[in-house]
Parts: sequence; structure tokens; C-alpha cells
Amino acid sequence: MAAPTQSSPLRRWKRFFRAFDSVDAAIKPSDPDHSRGELRRARVDIVEQLCDAADDDQAERLCKILDDHMAESLETLRLVPVMPDLLVSTDLGKSVCALRRHESERVRVLARGLVSGWRASMQDELTKVRDALHKLDNINMPQTKEIAVDQQQQHVSVDSGIVVKTVGISKKASPAGDRAGLCSEEKMEAAKRKLCQGYQEAEDAKRLRHSWCRRPR
Repeated sequence: MAAPTQSSPLRRWKRFFRAFDSVDAAIKPSDPDHSRGELRRARVDIVEQLCDAADDDQAERLCKILDDHMAESLETLRLVPVMPDLLVSTDLGKSVCALRRHESERVRVLARGLVSGWRASMQDELTKVRDALHKLDNINMPQTKEIAVDQQQQHVSVDSGIVVKTVGISKKASPAGDRAGLCSEEKMEAAKRKLCQGYQEAEDAKRLRHSWCRRPR
């Protein structure tokens, strides 16, 4: 197998080969026919032919076939819902961002469109989280009421010199009051849980958005 020279078209694809794996992994869950495996084997055959290309014309034709493979994969990826956590936990976002500098115009345009769509989607998610947090912040938290109150009052009549002691009656809440108090506490705890969850989602969305914004367009 001939080693690629400095001017070999193989060098133009070398730094982008990993993008195929990232894109295939994102598409695979939505590929019931398992056609990604066949496409991967076809790409391996093309790469082997590319390494053994007899001249620049043959190598260029093979590189254009790889360009078409990537473009078709990006077209398929546009139809697959990509969750923000997938962009954080995998190299998909990084790989597609790199393809914006590919020599193939078709690949560049598709990659830029995908990145722009993901950014817009994340901005929408961040807006939804902020709206949800705003609603939670405006919830009037029910105040807990004492179920039983024991009071003892002592009244002293200075003018008459007579001390009148009044023992307060213990006020007990009715069973309905008990249930109302418990319901209020449960609602308050549920609201607190939603608020904490909302803050966590907001932090995740902001972290993801900042990581994308730092990447070159």
C-alpha cells in the first residue's frame, strides 16, 4: 500500500475521518435497517483504494466519493433529533464544527446549517427553562400554620387588687385542618423540588450554550 504524499488528497480527509464515526453513532438509533454498517464498509474500501491510487486524478475521484458519503450522512443527520446532552457527552458537535472548514462546499454548507440549527435549538431550550423558573419564583409558598396553640394568660387588676387568672384553652385543629396542613406542606415540597430541578436545567443549558459560543464559527 502506497504511503500518502504531502500533496495526496488523502491528507485532505485525514483529519475528518473521525467525523464519520460520530455522525454514524448519532444516526444509528434512528436506523432500523442497520445500513450504517454497510456504508462504513464501503468507506473502508474507498480509503484503501485511495491509498493505492495510481495518479492524482483517480485519487481526486475517490475523494469526491468520500465527500458525497459525508454529505449524505449530514443530510440524514438533519432529520435526526439531537439532544443537547448528546452534544456535550460525545464528539458529535466538535466533529461537525470541524467540517465547516472542509474543502467540499456541499459538506461545509451542511455542517454550518447543522451547527446553526443546534445553537438555535439550545437557545429555545434555555428560554423555556428561564420562563419556567420565572413562574416558579412567582409561586406563593403556603405558610405553615400551627395546628395546636397552647396559651396561658394572666390578667392582674391593679385597681381592685384582685388577680384574675385565666387559663387559655388549647386550640386544636380539626381533622380537615390536619389534612389541609399536610397538603400545603406537600405542595411546598413539590414546588421546591421543581425549583431546584429548574435551576439545574438552566445551569446545564447555559453551560452548553457557552461551550458552543466559544467555538469558532
